[in-house]
Amino acid sequence: MSIKVLYLEDNVWDIELVREALSRGGQFEVKDVRSIEELKEALKSSQFDVVITDLHVLGVEGTEIIEVIRSIAPFIPIIILTGTGSEELALQYLKSGAWDYVIKSSKHIRKLPHTISSVLDRKKLLEEYETTEKALRVFKESISSLIDALPVGVLVYKGEHHIFVNKALEELTGFDRTELLRMPGAGIVHPEDQKMVKERIKLRERGFKVPESYEFRVLRKDGEVRWIEFHTRKIHWGEAEAYLGVFFDITQRKKAEREKEEAFSRLKSLLNEVVEAFSLAVEFRDPYTMGHQKRVSELSVAISNELGLDPEKIEGIRVASLLHDFGKAVGVPLEILNKPSKLNDIEFSFIKVHPEIGWRILKEVDFPWPVSEAVYQHHERLNGSGYPRGLKGDQIIIEARIIGVADVVEAMTSHRPYRPPLSLEEALKEIKENKGILYDPQVVDACLRVFEKGFSFGKD
Repeated sequence: MSIKVLYLEDNVWDIELVREALSRGGQFEVKDVRSIEELKEALKSSQFDVVITDLHVLGVEGTEIIEVIRSIAPFIPIIILTGTGSEELALQYLKSGAWDYVIKSSKHIRKLPHTISSVLDRKKLLEEYETTEKALRVFKESISSLIDALPVGVLVYKGEHHIFVNKALEELTGFDRTELLRMPGAGIVHPEDQKMVKERIKLRERGFKVPESYEFRVLRKDGEVRWIEFHTRKIHWGEAEAYLGVFFDITQRKKAEREKEEAFSRLKSLLNEVVEAFSLAVEFRDPYTMGHQKRVSELSVAISNELGLDPEKIEGIRVASLLHDFGKAVGVPLEILNKPSKLNDIEFSFIKVHPEIGWRILKEVDFPWPVSEAVYQHHERLNGSGYPRGLKGDQIIIEARIIGVADVVEAMTSHRPYRPPLSLEEALKEIKENKGILYDPQVVDACLRVFEKGFSFGKD
């Protein structure tokens, strides 16, 4: 493909000199013009790849000719031919917009084809660079628009310096982009959470392992508090490392959690009131065991804490121990409960069914703990000698094992219609002697320790 050259010259000998220099390559098409008007018309056709002009032509200075060319074809390469041999003057024209120059002599004019090829290569590189730059600008604008369209706040930061924020973060905080970029690192963070956030920023920059997501509060410009779930990662921002922070507004979730906790607390309070009422119902029916379930509950909780059980399991044990004799209140005749002498086999058979009666009623209640099963099993023993099902070993849940030991100790040390109370020493001797036979060894040891630490039953 030929290279089209537009040559402005009014000297016939110079025209021939240039044509001869360009004819050797066989790849140039030269059109010479001899007036400014011809130059303008030729440039408007946009058919040429390069313009060659003398420093002084048609009585016009080179800078003026360059201005004319630039006004019509601002991106076409211009090569200056100078016969003066003054490189200083040629450099002046380069600053005015020319791309290169060639000295008009038989020796130097031979370089003209190479010079033309060189400036066209440069033009191609510049065009590619500009295309790439334009694509990069479009890409950056697209990314910026995309990030701005995200429904979550985005912050790029390095230490205490904010580098980039998106529109969602402006809306979340109430501050505009300029204010956010000028703000120090934890400026939008609630004062009570700033210390924690600042420490994590510093530790992360020092290379320490810090959670990549955590929660804190932000203080909006209007004073409103918002809860944030913050996620952060190290990224490359330009040629430097920075951190990307993403802000999820979890204010409504926190509000729902708080309302749920409050509702659960009210429900738990109501449940405790119902459990206490059921427990009192049993004890009012059997005045000789008044306070028994409450004291068993106190000891059961103390043993559970000594064993290191989690608070939720301990709460279930507390509730189950308060209801462990519920079956007596509804299924055992009053005359048997209050009999002043030892029960016979038939009467005791009535007593032995009270765990099952309690289970049948309580299993209909949707407790968050195995309350009904603990009530059902609290008279079972490790060797299978207990009642009502004769369960053994691991068949008995830990809740029932704890309540069973607490029940024995409390019952032995309390007054009954058919006997006076036994001493605490006798009660503890009973569980020690039958440790691993009737009673769980770990539960027995825990029970002994709580008494050694000063546990005593509360007064009714």
